[in-house]
Amino acid sequence: LGSGGSNRIRSAVLQTIQQTNFPERATQIGIAVDDFNPDLIGLQEVSLIQLTDSQGNKLFELDFLQIVLQAIAQTGEQYAVASVTNNSDVTLPIDPVAGTYGRVLDRDVILYRTRTTTVSDATSGHFSTNFQAPIGGGFVEFTRGWTGVDAVVSGRPYRFVNTHLEVEGAPCATPTGLVICQDVQAAELLKTLANEPLPTILLGDFNARPGTPAYQKIDNAGFLDSWTVRYQYNDETGFTCCQSETLMNVSNDLYERIDH
Repeated sequence: LGSGGSNRIRSAVLQTIQQTNFPERATQIGIAVDDFNPDLIGLQEVSLIQLTDSQGNKLFELDFLQIVLQAIAQTGEQYAVASVTNNSDVTLPIDPVAGTYGRVLDRDVILYRTRTTTVSDATSGHFSTNFQAPIGGGFVEFTRGWTGVDAVVSGRPYRFVNTHLEVEGAPCATPTGLVICQDVQAAELLKTLANEPLPTILLGDFNARPGTPAYQKIDNAGFLDSWTVRYQYNDETGFTCCQSETLMNVSNDLYERIDH
């Protein structure tokens, strides 16, 4: 794409961010949290979005983490951040003539309910193999990672780990050749958990349908798919993905289960 096409795409992305209205959606997240009162919550794509001028002055900002915490607090529930990892942090020109730049920081976050849960040993990490996308004549690495905590709920200790793997099929370049990013990231995550002594709850946006190699790696490591264990449904139910990018679809467009 030439610079004109790239600028149009970046402007369209900003318009989509504004149109999908995260503060309004966060209100519904707060209501759902209040309804179910989970002791621990794993969040992915907890973005920090900023628009700045050429001097670095902020013209616009959306901090998804603060917005979610405020939405939950408005229901009367008390949650706090247990662990966070900063993943991709990309700044690109939106309008070179006007001198405006857009920044998107991607984060994975664990929240805990302060009245019922205690947490300790917060850790996080990035995968060593990540997808690189061609943007603006160069390559931008979409760094992904994981975050975890030890948690005590109702007197029982657990290890709680939250992650976001690369999309299915995306290739990653390594010194020995191309690999499927998602499969390598799943294997790397499992290696970090191999000697974990506590009962471990692993959750996140795995981008992996049941039966895919990454899903099978996790299954073979001894993890049980809580959806099928609890509900004994087949893989054609419990869909978690995906709605229209603009969220303007009238009907429910979910067609696959990739979040576990």
